[in-house]
Amino acid sequence: MRNYSFSSQEMDLTTIALLCFIMYFLPIILPRHSRLRFYSCYTSYVTVTLTTCLILYPLQILLPSKAYRIPETVAELFSKVLGIEWEIRNQSILEKYKNTVIVINHQSMFDFLGSIMVFRPIIKYIPAVKKEIQYVFPLGQTMKLFNVAFIDRKNNPHLAKALLKEKFMDKEKNLIIYPEGTRNHYGEPFLPFKKGAFRIAVEFKRPIIPVVISPYYFIKPGKFTGGKIIISLLEPIDTVGLNETDINDLTERTRELMEKEYIKLKKEVMLNSEDDRTR
Repeated sequence: MRNYSFSSQEMDLTTIALLCFIMYFLPIILPRHSRLRFYSCYTSYVTVTLTTCLILYPLQILLPSKAYRIPETVAELFSKVLGIEWEIRNQSILEKYKNTVIVINHQSMFDFLGSIMVFRPIIKYIPAVKKEIQYVFPLGQTMKLFNVAFIDRKNNPHLAKALLKEKFMDKEKNLIIYPEGTRNHYGEPFLPFKKGAFRIAVEFKRPIIPVVISPYYFIKPGKFTGGKIIISLLEPIDTVGLNETDINDLTERTRELMEKEYIKLKKEVMLNSEDDRTR
């Protein structure tokens, strides 16, 4: 008979792999209304994100033409694990326009998951994120390979603008910015919009595509039941003929349009959730 022995290193790797597997599927196993599921959804999201980045980092170096499909596949599968259904409206707008400035409202870390579902292939888009993320291993290192723009709005807004303009010079790319600058946990009213995205759109005479994510009505303190999120792409806003003096008005007009759409989507998803509870 053969004697099989495992080194402590092999055991450690096996344990880590098993824990990652459990963390990935824990939200499916646990009851939807349990407090433990609430915490497991966030823990699983972080675990899956970091492990995916560990896989993506070498692949993006060795096989960049194939690696970009992995985040899309993982986003689809993990959305099902969390119980999030994404409904994307007017996605065909993205096929008609190139080199646009896309502005999105920001409520949750799960916005990133929804963004991957909308903006495909991701290699055609340049997300702008806060610079602190680049120091989170291996997330920041992997994002750098995907041409993500890390910006420091607080300490050097002029440098942040210069970086975005440099990235935006690629005529095949679309710039993605969360103009609120940080997560708005209350959803509405929207936080004041930063003007950087609008300055770039006016300077390059490129259209602005507002994108509105409906509220995460199914996430409450201690509860993560899952549900439908609507991502609505609004008609592009033309910037041809505008100049520096129009930026304030353009910023406020875009914010008002998005907030109006958000309120409409909020009523719709809340009504649907009430219908689901009465069935």
